[in-house]
Order: sequence, then structure tokens, then C-alpha cells
Amino acid sequence: MTTVYFIRHAEPDFNVHDDFSRPLTPKGESDRILVEEFLSDKNIDVVLSSPFKRAFDTIATFARKVNLPIHTIDDFRERKVDDAWILSFEEFTGKQWADFSYKLPAGESLSEVQMRNIAALEKVLEEHCGKNIVIGTHGTALSTIIHYYDNTYGYEGFSSMKRIFPWVARLDFNENGCVGIEKIDLFNPVSKPDVEKCKVRIVDLGELKAYKYTVIFARYKDKWLYCRAKERDTYETAGGRIEKDETILEAAKREFYEETGAIKYDIIPAFDYSVHYPNVYANGQVFLAHVHELGDIPDYEMTEIKLFDTIPDKMRFPHILPVLFERVRVTDILWKWGLANETIYQICKSTHSTTWSVGSEFILQQRFNQDSDKLAQNIRLANLLQKEGIPAIEYIKSTDDGVFSLTRKLYGEHIDFYAFPEMMVELGRGLARLHIALANIEESLSYKDYDFVSEWNNYIKPGLVGVAAEIIERIEDTVVAEYLHLPRSPIHRDVHSKNVLFHEGKISGWLDFELNRKDARIFDFAYLLAGLLVGRMGDFGKFSIWKTIFRNLLTGYNEIAKLTVYEIRVLPDMMIAIELLFVTYWNSVGNDVEREKAHELAIWIYENNEHLTEKGESL
Repeated sequence: MTTVYFIRHAEPDFNVHDDFSRPLTPKGESDRILVEEFLSDKNIDVVLSSPFKRAFDTIATFARKVNLPIHTIDDFRERKVDDAWILSFEEFTGKQWADFSYKLPAGESLSEVQMRNIAALEKVLEEHCGKNIVIGTHGTALSTIIHYYDNTYGYEGFSSMKRIFPWVARLDFNENGCVGIEKIDLFNPVSKPDVEKCKVRIVDLGELKAYKYTVIFARYKDKWLYCRAKERDTYETAGGRIEKDETILEAAKREFYEETGAIKYDIIPAFDYSVHYPNVYANGQVFLAHVHELGDIPDYEMTEIKLFDTIPDKMRFPHILPVLFERVRVTDILWKWGLANETIYQICKSTHSTTWSVGSEFILQQRFNQDSDKLAQNIRLANLLQKEGIPAIEYIKSTDDGVFSLTRKLYGEHIDFYAFPEMMVELGRGLARLHIALANIEESLSYKDYDFVSEWNNYIKPGLVGVAAEIIERIEDTVVAEYLHLPRSPIHRDVHSKNVLFHEGKISGWLDFELNRKDARIFDFAYLLAGLLVGRMGDFGKFSIWKTIFRNLLTGYNEIAKLTVYEIRVLPDMMIAIELLFVTYWNSVGNDVEREKAHELAIWIYENNEHLTEKGESL
């Protein structure tokens, strides 16, 4: 292990504007004792520094005390801002962290600063492998180094340390890269990470490359196996630090035996993870073991093993274990289905579901609110749609509870309809064919007769806090009043650009029928068009394309199944009603940002109804 202690310089004298020669203030000189005391027991082998005076001087007293020379490396210097002193430094740094390529005419971008500092660091790590190293550095330069290894560290992290002089970051490296980062405020040392601010990040297997810890989840007799240490009353997975010269797999097997006594088992790597606290970063790799035989627990740290159906109520690391468990369940399911060796990566995650790509052929989906009955309905729907010639997904396997399902991939791509508005003609045709197919199979499926008027009166309207009365009256005068005249049939209910695939100009797949129900068919039309306006309000260049999109969608649909006069008349107000549905939903879950977005779009559609066609006349 190579350990690098980056020492951000003590307080500088900002009255001196020359970056190279800027000295420390008297307070800065006094605070060097904090650096000496911190490094006194770290067994430092090498002392390096930026050539700038304030960085060099901060570690100079320590270097003299331990009789080590300081070697300066020019590429560890601070970022150059510009040739002239700037007054609006806060604004400037904000712009740089927002855009790593941003720089003033004679200055450096954060990307450039990061590249030269990392290149210098990698050379140091090669020359001084296995050593304890001190490097005198600067706030911005050091922050770009931390960001390189932990990309969750950004402007917020930089802002939290930029007025702390001196400040320390410890980075640990093995032969594969950085395995841990600890940020240390010498004025207020933190002994333990703040678990309330912990964030766990899961990434694809092998993405991190370098690891500090190994974690082993295990299955035995169709249960989850956990262990308990002698001095604790909480349960945990097997796992621990990777020792010197161990591979990650060797460490996993050693820890697994030492902490469970497992004798015969199969074990596979599942995924990589990193843990982020305000002051600590660490990473590791999670393994999954299927145990065939257990022996006695070796007399090391653990005293008991116990089997659970899920994660224990009393657990160690309660801020980390549940996150890892949810993902390792995926590996366990795929292992049982013979797909554990396939490459797995997460495609998307929402409040309702998570979706993974499994190898080249399959999609695994986890539906948080789905049960076996709902899944059976979805499978039947997909099979019936395929018989009607609609390209719907093919279900391969599912768990008994219906939460996880494996489907065969539908090939094709999503279309940016603003870039290719002509494709809306094909989407219009496809939507009409889908509505016809759904109507044909209606009697084969059990649909609850959905009533928008009841939902409006009992759910949507009561939740419309802050919505103008004239908008609410408009919906009641049009959508609610005309609702009984609107053609009704089973609909998709969630039509948007990410739920339809195209191949060679034709629709190759319809996705996600989870919200499928019987309703006014114009709902799908309005939902799609309103969704295409999200984020486009006020951009009349894009809006002119949207009008073409609308006309093409209408043209394609009417080639197959004509919209009625009532549907055309109510369409823009149905778009408003859908956004008001989102207003109520986001309000109910406390998401003020998304609620306001939906509210703003509803107002915009209401105010711009007369512009919603190519010629400008009202729909």
C-alpha cells in the first residue's frame, strides 16, 4: 500500500498577488505545528511539494524535524487563474466547477489542472511504491485530484474546505489505483464518519479496478447467512480489508472462511461499490456465495452465524448493508436462472422500477409495487398483443412474488423527435394500431372501468394547491364535461419517447405496459404531446418543430383510426389535465421541484392554446 498525505498549505497572505512568491501569514506560520503533530507518527519516507512558497513553507518545519529533503515538482503547482488579479473569485470558481473546460484567457481550466497533477502523481506513485509520502499542495489542485478518484466530490466539497488552512487529504493506493480517501480538518478532527450523510454508490463489476474492502453475501439452505462478532449484538456480512499481496478473490475467500467457517461453496464477484461520507471515501467489491457445507467458526472475530429471509433487523452498517443487499439480490436471481456469468449493468431506475441489461439477449426488471397477479396480467397482455402483430416484450422467467421478471430484448433505438419530426407519422400509425389491438383483446383481459371524472373530483382537484381557478374551471368545462363523449378503450397510459423503439423507420417495440388501463384513448395522444413539451417552453424554435411533430402524429394516426371531433376539441385541455395530475402527484410525495415544473407547463399550455397548431388557430 502506498499512502500519500496531501497537505493543503496554511493561511496565505492574500495581500501578495504573485502566486509563486505569496508567503504565509503569521497565523499560517504558527499553524504549521498542526501539520507537524499530525505527521509525527505517520512514518513518512518522502517529502514533495509544489514549488509555490506557501505550499513549500507549510511542510518545511516538518521536513527539517525528520531530516528529510523537500523535492519540488512543478506540476503540483496551483491552478493559474489569469495574468491579472480577479475580484469575483467566487463566481469564477463556480463557473469552473460547473464546466471543467472553462478558463480565463491566460488561465487554466480545471481539466488541465487535473491532468497535470494526476500525471505528476502517477509518476510519484511509480517511483515511491509502498512508501508514505507527503506532498505540499493547494486547494484547487488537490480538489481536482480528489475529484479524479471520486467524481462525487465537486464544488460543494471544494467550498467546504476552501477557507481551511492547512487541510489534509490522505489517499491510499494499491497497484491498481486509489482505494480510499480520508479528508482531515486539522482544527476539528473527526474520529468517525457521519453516517447520516453516507452515500453508497453501486457500479458495474470491475469498473473501480482498485479495492480496499471485500464484502461477501451468502446463501445457505435458501436463506441469507450473516455473522455476529463477539463484542457486538448486530449482524453483518462476512468481509474485510484486502491484505498485502492478496487478490480480491483471495481476500474474499479468506474472510469468508474466517468469519463463517464455510468449507464447501461456490463464489462469484457481483458488483463494485463505493461509500462516500463528507470526510471519507472507500471502495470495494461485493461477492455472492452459495454455501454447500459449513464447518466450525474459526476462533477469530466472529462467534455466531444465523440465517435470515432478508437483511437482519439489527445490523451493523445499516446505512450501507440495505443498499448492497438490494443489488446482490439481482445477482442471486440471475445465478439461479443460469445467467450469473452474463455482463450486467443498470439501464435506468425510477420510483417504480429498476431495469438491468443482462448479456446481449435479456432485460431484467424489478417492479417495486408489482405482485404475481399483476405480472400474470402483463404476461397475458404481451402474448395477446404479439398475436395481434404488435411488437411487445417476450417474458422468459419471473420470481414467484412477481417482483422480478426477465424478458428478451427488443432491438431498436429511441428517436429524438425534434431531430427527426417526420418519424412522428410512423408513431401516429403505430399508436393507432396499438389502440385497435388493445380494443380487440379487451374481452380477454380484466380491465377496471376507469373514470377520469371521479379521479378529477376525488384526487386531482383536491391536490391542486396554488393552481389558478380559471385553469381548473377550464378543465371542468371541457375535459370533465366532454368526457362521456370521448371514445374509450384500453390504452397504454405511459406513451413517451423512451417507451417505443424504432428500427429502419418502423416501430420495433412497445415497452412498459404497467399502467395499461381502459380510458379515453385521447389520453395517450395528449400524454405523448405534453411530454414532448417538457423543457421546451419559451424555446419557440423548438416549439415550431413541436407543431410539426403534432401535425405528423395526427396525420399518421388518422391514416389508421380517425380521431373524433370531440377528441380534437378536448386535446389541449387534456394535456393540461395530465400536467395537473402530475402537480397533485408530486405534491403528494413532497417533490416541490417537479410539482412546479408540471404547474409551469400546465400554465404554458393554457396560455398558448392558440399557438398549438401550425397555422395558429385553436385546436
